[in-house]
Amino acid sequence: MDRIIEFVGNHPYMIALWVALAALLLWNLLADNIGGAKSLSPAEATRLMNHEDALLLDLRGKSDYDKGHILNARHMPSAELDDQLGKLKADKSQPVVLCCANGLESQRAARKVQQAGFERVYLIKGGIGGWREASLPLTRE
Repeated sequence: MDRIIEFVGNHPYMIALWVALAALLLWNLLADNIGGAKSLSPAEATRLMNHEDALLLDLRGKSDYDKGHILNARHMPSAELDDQLGKLKADKSQPVVLCCANGLESQRAARKVQQAGFERVYLIKGGIGGWREASLPLTRE
């Protein structure tokens, strides 16, 4: 036990780095439960859309959306999300899947969607990039 205390005393930066890494790992593991929005793989999102009629919201800009989007995705740019959510006619218990370019914007938008009263909010891991990596189709219609 004395050697551990001596090691900690002699290497404070290494210990601080270890504690920071452990905290980040713990945050990553618990983020889904803390944030309330669960991340789904593209395959899981597809299952949710096909079997539970999930509402898919594409948060990207108009030009990116027009280049290719997931079939039946509703275009709702994140900049207009507050206004558009009020006009959205959907059951609040219906699952909502959010998709953006890389998955980061969806995390921010998930809070707004939850505050609008939607109970089941999900994110696609990696956004459209993750969708493409899974070799899943996009449409331009």
